[in-house]
Amino acid sequence: MAERRRCFVAWQIVSPADHWRTHWPIVLILAAAAFLVLAGLGRDRLWADEGDTAVLAQNILQTGLPTAWDGVTFIDSDAGERLNDRLITIGHPWLQYYVTALSFALFGKSELTARLPFAIAALATIGLIYWLAIRWARDRPAAIASAVLLTVCVQFLLFARQSRYYSLTAFLACLLVLQFMRLRSWGTTLAFAATAVALFHSHPSGLGAIAALCALPFVSAAFRPQRPWVLRAMPIVAALTLPWLAVAAGGYGEGTVLAGSLTVFAARLGQFAIEWASVTPIIGAGLIYVIARRYSETQSGRRRTAARASVSNRTTRGETAAGRRDLVFAVTAVIAGLAFVIAATQTRDFIWMSGVRYAAAVVPLAALLAGLAVSFAARGRWAVWTTLVLVLGLTKFGRLTPWTFWEGPWAHRDREAAVTFHNPENVLDRLLRTSQLAYVRSLLHENLGTTSQIADFLNAHATPRDVVITNYGWEPLYFDTGLPQGSKVAASSPAWAAAKSLGLPPYVFSARGARWIVWRRAWGPYRGIACGRILEQLRRDGVPVTLVATIPETLWENRENVHFRRFAGGRHIFPWFEGLPPAEIYRVG
Repeated sequence: MAERRRCFVAWQIVSPADHWRTHWPIVLILAAAAFLVLAGLGRDRLWADEGDTAVLAQNILQTGLPTAWDGVTFIDSDAGERLNDRLITIGHPWLQYYVTALSFALFGKSELTARLPFAIAALATIGLIYWLAIRWARDRPAAIASAVLLTVCVQFLLFARQSRYYSLTAFLACLLVLQFMRLRSWGTTLAFAATAVALFHSHPSGLGAIAALCALPFVSAAFRPQRPWVLRAMPIVAALTLPWLAVAAGGYGEGTVLAGSLTVFAARLGQFAIEWASVTPIIGAGLIYVIARRYSETQSGRRRTAARASVSNRTTRGETAAGRRDLVFAVTAVIAGLAFVIAATQTRDFIWMSGVRYAAAVVPLAALLAGLAVSFAARGRWAVWTTLVLVLGLTKFGRLTPWTFWEGPWAHRDREAAVTFHNPENVLDRLLRTSQLAYVRSLLHENLGTTSQIADFLNAHATPRDVVITNYGWEPLYFDTGLPQGSKVAASSPAWAAAKSLGLPPYVFSARGARWIVWRRAWGPYRGIACGRILEQLRRDGVPVTLVATIPETLWENRENVHFRRFAGGRHIFPWFEGLPPAEIYRVG
């Protein structure tokens, strides 16, 4: 046993000359992660939010700006509420759109190239949390545990395979922690400021992470050396972020609902904590640390050994403990800052539906904390280390789900409760991470939803200039078919006046000239587009309308939230909606 512990410690701290030999585990982990992230990346169609990214990115290639009008189809996911008077989107920072546009410019337009930059960012995030544990905690077992736990996290893998900002924000937030820990010079200050600005322009919730880290040097003596450099970085960050907030204030207002009281804030914070603890092993990590800490404090032998240790060993261990402590403080601050912003600005309904996607960095940061806890508890015992990694990585005992046995499965949020949990119907799904098997199966099998089948039908039957009207999923439908879409700007839309002044064609404003109507009955009059009323009006006007196809409704194509994800074969781990009316395709004239 003593020999195994010595080998374990020797593996943790090595000379620089041996680094190339000691980092082979992360090479294997990244190879496995690359398969899990990249396999079949372009096979499945984009879902609505991904379609928004892809269409605005291809518009950037035409105009240089993320405009809703490209000369063929008006595309806006929020009924004109996040557009300025030039029909340019201001409801979300532009970094994700330009990253995707660059990918299109380099590799062509496809589902694969739409997702590729974000997949690469996810793989880089795995390497980054490994490096954080190596560099600051000097803990190679913790680094490997963190990377393994993140690689087998289905929620993280789903974020990685989305043409959306999720993995980009995760990478940038982890990089921000690294830059903050290094903050000692003008060079590192500029790197910290640049990372902070990029994080904000990936998603504005990043302000919570930035503010939390900037506050640390003023509340903790451990970070006092960073204080003068934070003061230098803050004006740079403010100059490159606050003007955007002023420009986009109207766009953000549509999606932001400020907490009006502490009670509302607490309920939102509780719902966010549930979402976080449901997709990461943070509860298990906390329990492991507490138990290991209590156990170590009762071991008098450990204290006698420490007392006999050499001065150099005590110094090294002290530096390692300080680095680990500082890293934990910085990571915890980022998580708290992100949680505060989400709870302050988003409703409980939205948090329930979106999970942690607005603060995707909490997933890799939780994996890092879990890896540190596992290494602390193992203390050189490989059997303990392996057991804990397997329990946290393959079961749900480190998560919230199996412990909420009193809660039934819900497909809707319980409006009577302050918070609502996500629980599968199947007992096995509550205890084991069966979503991992469903995820791997989805890598090998096509996973078509309603939008995909509609696009296939229209590509087979429509002519290139046929006008289509639909009430949901118009962004990926346009990306896949290129067909002009009608009746997209209602008279009540904030974009009506701007669209009229720019001379958009008549079909943008009405059903006149439409050849196809795709009615997603399950969505109803979504975002002001009411296909049912359009059909009734056409029939009253004597225009022939013929039902030519019905397609089973899946609601979303391939959502990013594991709690609402449809895996291959129509498999839902969590409860799903029953009795959804099918989508209908009508031919007009």
